[in-house]
Amino acid sequence: MRLEQRSAGERGGTTVLIVRLDQERAFRLDPARRVAQEIDLAAERARSQLELAVVGDRLAAGARVARIRRTRQIAGYVCQGYRLTTDAGAIDVWVSRAVPADMGAFADFLKWLGAEDALGLFLDALRRLPGFPLSMRSRLEVSGRLVETRATVTRLRVAAIPESLFEPPSDYRVEPMPASEP
Repeated sequence: MRLEQRSAGERGGTTVLIVRLDQERAFRLDPARRVAQEIDLAAERARSQLELAVVGDRLAAGARVARIRRTRQIAGYVCQGYRLTTDAGAIDVWVSRAVPADMGAFADFLKWLGAEDALGLFLDALRRLPGFPLSMRSRLEVSGRLVETRATVTRLRVAAIPESLFEPPSDYRVEPMPASEP
């Protein structure tokens, strides 16, 4: 998996996260320093499991799924929205059937993180959504605080991808990521 995020108004350009589940390796590319910071995946998995455990019981109780009546255009694709409501809060997911992928890859990533036990029936509800997620917004209560996250695909191109995009560039120095950074 390769995720790119363009930083608004910051120098340094695009932040890239490369996750190679097939190799148990991940890197965060720092273009300003030309460094590929290798992420300790075991530590990330443990941290994710701990964070999910905080809301896990309330999510695992199941999610009520309701189709949102309107559609949205996201990254050039018509998307149908679904609201998954749990005791912990709500997650709106906008999916497109036109993208030649489905929720399975995202669900597999959550499973790899160790989220399957914590998310239980909620993850099952995500897997059943018809299409590929292009936008998610969650509003969940975590330890008495309301936490909101948003992620939206702004550009999507379906094409053959060179294998080199899933490795640190050869002119980057590889170093371990500091323990305090996600």
